[in-house]
Amino acid sequence: MGIAIVFFAIALLVEYGRARKDAAALILLATVVAGALHLAMDLAQNETVELLWPLRARGYSADWVAHFDPWITLVLLAGLLMPQLLALVTEEIGAKSKGPRGRIAAILALAAVCGYLGARAILHGNAVGMMESRTYRGDMPRRVGAFAESNSLLRWHGIVETERAIDDVQLDLAAAASFNPDAGVVSYKPEPSPALDAAGKTESVRRFLAVARFPRASIEKTTTGFRVQIRDVAPPREEGQSGKRVMAVVETDPNARVVSDELMWSKF
Repeated sequence: MGIAIVFFAIALLVEYGRARKDAAALILLATVVAGALHLAMDLAQNETVELLWPLRARGYSADWVAHFDPWITLVLLAGLLMPQLLALVTEEIGAKSKGPRGRIAAILALAAVCGYLGARAILHGNAVGMMESRTYRGDMPRRVGAFAESNSLLRWHGIVETERAIDDVQLDLAAAASFNPDAGVVSYKPEPSPALDAAGKTESVRRFLAVARFPRASIEKTTTGFRVQIRDVAPPREEGQSGKRVMAVVETDPNARVVSDELMWSKF
């Protein structure tokens, strides 16, 4: 999606440069704008971008749009195909084009995408405010995250962290008054334990927590001690998406001494 918008911007600037007979400067400007637009579109999506890597591993994301947004795709396709359709009409009636083909359509398409992203940003703020204004089984939210869904502007996927649990909720901004904060899927945090404390001091867990947005730990007693698993519950899986996600796994002995720690792939 970001790459498609970059191509639109490059084509628009190059055509403008040709019209002004200063193509070299405009191509250089197009390259800079392309990089900035690509990065901006990546930041607008649910998946994080490590802007400061390798200096810092923290990821950044605005969560305004899903990884694949059909509405943006349709707008870009319209901007690409409409000039071709209009060219066929003008050729049929014998008219001659007076300017570069597709420039106006590209401008309108980019403006429409920017307007759409602005609307998404406002809706994202509304979703976050809705979750922050509720209590969850008597607990106030510590952190919340609202993630865009590709099939609807008004439906959002929410993650809420409280002192005792992590809630997975569905938001419908069209019916905000009917939002029930206790109707989500609840994952309670494990009680403090020596095994969990020992896991938190390992290099694998420290690296994992540096990039995880909503980490969720689970502890399992094994025949040789304890097994601590830490997963990131955000961003949520989109419908029909399959794949794997990294998690941290720490094995300890019965006395909570670390035997092994690693980052490994897990299906989600």
